[in-house]
Amino acid sequence: MNEYNGNTFHGDVRITGDNSPIVGGSHNAVGANPAVHHVSPEPADVSQQLAELLRLITEHEQRLDDPEAARSCAAALSEETAKVKPDHGLLRTLMFGMTAAAGSVGAVAESVAKLRQTFGF
Repeated sequence: MNEYNGNTFHGDVRITGDNSPIVGGSHNAVGANPAVHHVSPEPADVSQQLAELLRLITEHEQRLDDPEAARSCAAALSEETAKVKPDHGLLRTLMFGMTAAAGSVGAVAESVAKLRQTFGF
């Protein structure tokens, strides 16, 4: 590890002053996107969106690619979002799983997209 001009170098990886890793001579940061900020939405908003999602899962159950996975992901989302500090990685994974379970049912996929946007994903 070397330091030069406020930057830390680990081989070909440079860590800038704001802890953004840059590989080689590239100016493109790798890893977490510094422009993406996860937010802590209002619990009432999340509860309302989850209730709508569950309603849509029930309404479109016969058309979903995997209704059991959709219900399971929705239950896990409800449990995780109820926590004071939900695991954003887990939330993102569950939302991607929900989108896959929805298949071609646009109403469910749109509901999940709104939820993702609420959390800043």
